[in-house]
Amino acid sequence: MRILFSFLLALILSNTSGICGEQTLSYGLSGGYLLPVLTCSFTFVNKDTPYFGKFRFSFDKGTGLWTAITGTFILDKENKFSIGTSLGYESFTSEDNKVRDSYVAALPNGESVTTETFFYNKFSEVSLSASLNIRYTPFKNNGFGVLAGVSGSYIVSNTYLFVYDTVFDASVPKVVKPYFNLNEPPVVGNFVPYYRDVPHTAIVYYDGKLPDITPLQFSLRTGIFYDFSISGIILSPSIVYQFPLTTISSSQDWKIHQFIGSIDVRYQL
Repeated sequence: MRILFSFLLALILSNTSGICGEQTLSYGLSGGYLLPVLTCSFTFVNKDTPYFGKFRFSFDKGTGLWTAITGTFILDKENKFSIGTSLGYESFTSEDNKVRDSYVAALPNGESVTTETFFYNKFSEVSLSASLNIRYTPFKNNGFGVLAGVSGSYIVSNTYLFVYDTVFDASVPKVVKPYFNLNEPPVVGNFVPYYRDVPHTAIVYYDGKLPDITPLQFSLRTGIFYDFSISGIILSPSIVYQFPLTTISSSQDWKIHQFIGSIDVRYQL
């Protein structure tokens, strides 16, 4: 990872005298929003949690920010192929609070009560990132193009919240037996789960840094862009999808897919 960052930084900060022949350099800043989608298949927080088999989660709510130093190098006389680099920072929050199950329980007096169960997940991270892309502009006098490449990131900080919750039918406010025994919660790392409310209908299983985080992440990336050149300034909006090659947890099948919408503002030399 250190080698990748050093290589990208050297490309971005290259001396302008390094331009030779028909190759040209542009560099600048990029910023935008990212949409994280976390796909997971795990038994609660980690592999030592004793309850159930594996659950499949998709954290599809959330957003984040992405900003970077960028550089682009034209490789051919027709200006069709170029190399794009970036070195930057990103942060996001993603969460999942879908209903997992619902059931009706009969009370001794003949009444029935409906219970819904939720597994609420929320993950946030801050990371440093770098990317290297091949850019292709197929049309002459048209800035539309496609890109493909790789990216790497290092998670600097993270937080994870996992809550088991039950919601009862408001018309019959009776306490029913939860999905499993909340009086014997598992202990994850040094974190001891606790009840979030007095009726003991919700329990916080974990709140803190992910205990088995894999900080170094790699992804493949592909997307589209459009370059506008105005008086030596290049504006380049883009939409990119990043497919994860690594998991963020060493014990779980937990990956982060990203959709990034951004705009580059580059100075052309």
